[in-house]
Amino acid sequence: MRIPNLSPKAVAAVLALSLVLSSCSLFQQINYRPLEVEGTSFRLQELGLREATLAVAADVRNPNPFNLPIGGLDYTLNLGDMNLMDQVRHEGLTIAAGEVETIETPVSVRYGDVADLILSVAEGARTIPYSGEIGLSMERLGLERRFAIPLEGEIPVPEPPNIRIEDFDWQFALTEGLSGTVTLNAEDEVDRLGNLTQVLGNLLLNDEPLVEVTNPEVTDTGRVVVPWSMSSARAVRSVLPALRGGDFNLRYEGEMVFDAPWGPVRVPLNIGGNP
Repeated sequence: MRIPNLSPKAVAAVLALSLVLSSCSLFQQINYRPLEVEGTSFRLQELGLREATLAVAADVRNPNPFNLPIGGLDYTLNLGDMNLMDQVRHEGLTIAAGEVETIETPVSVRYGDVADLILSVAEGARTIPYSGEIGLSMERLGLERRFAIPLEGEIPVPEPPNIRIEDFDWQFALTEGLSGTVTLNAEDEVDRLGNLTQVLGNLLLNDEPLVEVTNPEVTDTGRVVVPWSMSSARAVRSVLPALRGGDFNLRYEGEMVFDAPWGPVRVPLNIGGNP
């Protein structure tokens, strides 16, 4: 049999092809299995005054008997017809053999940027569809593989929270001092998100601390009743004249947490008024 006379370039090409084939064969010999997705979510995490924070996450299981290092993550996210994010991240994440790793990334959305999108939602609709993909890039034995995780579902429409100071009452007795209650109304958010589970912060009257708010009474409908009191000396000196004249301003600075079906939603607040 005549042996062909190969050029150095041809020999190099044959060797490179042999290396690739042997690597693929080795992948099969070690019984490499693709990653398994046990669940995905794209949820509303926080409602701020100017923007909402969403979190995209996937629970990924490595069914192999060896660890799999993730060399890079890439995301494509769309809310309705609007692209929210095209992002590539490089990080030293490793999914241990037989373990599940939750891969999560926060996404900030300014209300102004989605104003037209919100207006396009059907009247009365409380959710909006999302779609996208998470890509995981892995390298093993010199071969790079990308594992794609599709995302699809619906989330609540990201709108500013509608929480307000609804009522304020007070009474003064020289022997007992100044006291009363402040009522915060979070009914719309309870209806939209779920039960109100935590209320923390401070109430201020004309920029002076009135009372620290620490999980006060909350009705089933989302009304928060905060009792407060003040000594006679302090009341006469600082706030009583303003209260009697009606020239005062209340402010609540703090946060509320709602128990939504997809997880807790934090709502930081800085609201004021003269109810």
